[in-house]
Amino acid sequence: MEYKFLDRQSFQKYMKEFGELYTLCFGVPMDEQEVKWRYLENPRKEILACIALDGDRLVANYSASPIQLIRNGEIVKVAQSLNTMTHPDYIGKGLFVKLAQTVYSYMAKNGYKMVMGFPNNISNRTFLSKLNWRDICVVPTLEINLETVRKKNLNLEVTVCEDSKFDLDYSKCIQQDKKIISVYKPKEYLKWRYAQCPSVEYYNFVILSEMGYVSSRIILKEFRNRINIVDAYFKNVDEEKALLNYSIDFGRSRGKSLLTMWAKLGSQEYLAIESYGAILASPISYFGGCVFDSSDIYGDFYEADNWFLNMSDDNVY
Repeated sequence: MEYKFLDRQSFQKYMKEFGELYTLCFGVPMDEQEVKWRYLENPRKEILACIALDGDRLVANYSASPIQLIRNGEIVKVAQSLNTMTHPDYIGKGLFVKLAQTVYSYMAKNGYKMVMGFPNNISNRTFLSKLNWRDICVVPTLEINLETVRKKNLNLEVTVCEDSKFDLDYSKCIQQDKKIISVYKPKEYLKWRYAQCPSVEYYNFVILSEMGYVSSRIILKEFRNRINIVDAYFKNVDEEKALLNYSIDFGRSRGKSLLTMWAKLGSQEYLAIESYGAILASPISYFGGCVFDSSDIYGDFYEADNWFLNMSDDNVY
């Protein structure tokens, strides 16, 4: 068995095999175009992937996506754990742990402060027991019934417009609360994550300030009988209500019956969507990670109350 850490050039050699192994492991197709978008077109550029080869056959992979967090006004270099794939014939041979440890060793030596992610209930046990991860929180899904919900009255007139290509100014639409840790999403990230995604169509609705920049946004995705609110940033309560009202109308216009959103219990977002009659629903997502810095500087990364998370922070959305 050969283990190989990939750079950008060597990764391109295995793009087809990546997609084939992903389809085999998860039962969902991933073509070369999506592999290219996910790994090579990420605005952070770096490849964080290690593979196991049996001869010329790719039989396992562990990879992470380089991203940035914003914390106390500081931009922090981290990575999100991505696809853990092992060919069914090679399960139980410890490949997942070996490959992940190789990637983490590289990350720790190259300025990454943390790996984080949303593992399923099976892989979560391995992350905790063998890869030094900690559970940070579980993230609940809230669900609004579009057939019965009543929209909220607004205290001011607000105009909502669409910018699904992300051509507008998003420089002010970034988490400002210094007590909160969240994924840093400048315009180049938003364009890559949503407008350039080859497999999913996202709808981005915004409210503009008098100065012309985006003050609030909500990003929607259709999935079966529902509309998922996969990403949102609200300047204030009135703009939050305006965009939630708009999302209700959008969902109804598409013939959907449910509107869903992640919201941490007790947060402003939770209280807002609960006021629309939202109830807790499935799935409940695990969120955890491992901090590489041995000092206490980043110890607050393990505190659930410090995080603001959106659905699309998990790559499956």
